[in-house]
Amino acid sequence: MKKYHNITVLKGIACIGVMIGHFVGIIKYADKNSFHNWFCLFLEKDYIIFNEAFWLYLFFIASGFLLAQTNIEKSAELIKKIVLRFARLGLPVLFSSLIVWSIYITIGFKNGETATLFTNAWYQNAYQLKGNVLLSALGSPVTVLLMGMSSLNSPFWVLRNMFIASIGIYAHRYILNVLKKKDKYSAVAVWLFNIIYLCVALRSNKIVKYTVMGELISLYVLPVYATLKIKMKYLNVIVVTIALADLAVFQATHQYSYAAVFFALIILASIDCTINPKSKMLCLGNISFGIYALHWPLICAVGAQIILHLSEYTIFNRVLAAIAVCTVLSVIAAVLFHITFEKISLNIVNKMKVYLYRT
Repeated sequence: MKKYHNITVLKGIACIGVMIGHFVGIIKYADKNSFHNWFCLFLEKDYIIFNEAFWLYLFFIASGFLLAQTNIEKSAELIKKIVLRFARLGLPVLFSSLIVWSIYITIGFKNGETATLFTNAWYQNAYQLKGNVLLSALGSPVTVLLMGMSSLNSPFWVLRNMFIASIGIYAHRYILNVLKKKDKYSAVAVWLFNIIYLCVALRSNKIVKYTVMGELISLYVLPVYATLKIKMKYLNVIVVTIALADLAVFQATHQYSYAAVFFALIILASIDCTINPKSKMLCLGNISFGIYALHWPLICAVGAQIILHLSEYTIFNRVLAAIAVCTVLSVIAAVLFHITFEKISLNIVNKMKVYLYRT
């Protein structure tokens, strides 16, 4: 299976974008009377770089592209892929949830107490944990991926939909192979099935929709660009620069999803795998889950403590300090998570894979 290292790096960039969007949201989604300075006026323009939804959709389009590289020809293989996918997502969810529990019993989530300083219900209501938190952490693979419960870590709300999208993509790849084996009317059957599949995806929630869109880009847009021999080595840099410049046409909030699709279409369809497998840039992709899973509990625990205790500074400066410290901590925590818990997860999944494909 071809390795698209550029896409892996893109996933990491997208997760960093989500983190920045969430952190800046402490100011952006606060009551207007809480913060009133040049930065707040700047945020009112709703720039793409600070919009977590833009980066989230981009991440799932990239994920769908990578999932599309899987080829499934037998029904038994389809079941095995789904089981392995559950383990691949569930184990990191379990380990990161246990980290959230450890933060809860040591530092504690004081984000609610910041309501005495400024008003932001989105941030201050993030953690209202009740019951046995350790038990919730231990059951997180099931509650998050199958039941869609994310009280222990609110960014996990997307993972159930991602798991559903993964099952859909695997099933799509399997059915396509079955249809292609039928000589008579196979081409017509394939296109009819793709149209139905696309219609169902478009009617689904945004996470499923954009993950499937990434798959369709891989299957049907990439070959067109390859045929035309379009290769743009530095397109990732160009498109991200455009996103940072934030073209006026994408200023309206409701258009961010379309912007994400537009940028991802150009990026993913033109990838030529130019990044060396040993490149340090791949670290961005490797730590993407750690950044996504740990940045929010850190800003709600460590960040809240900074906001509450730097009493000699203005509220705005306290929040900026919390964002700066938690950005660094999130990256460090993500690196440590990758080299420890995520590698343990991969080893377990690889052993499961050996066992499943042996039987």
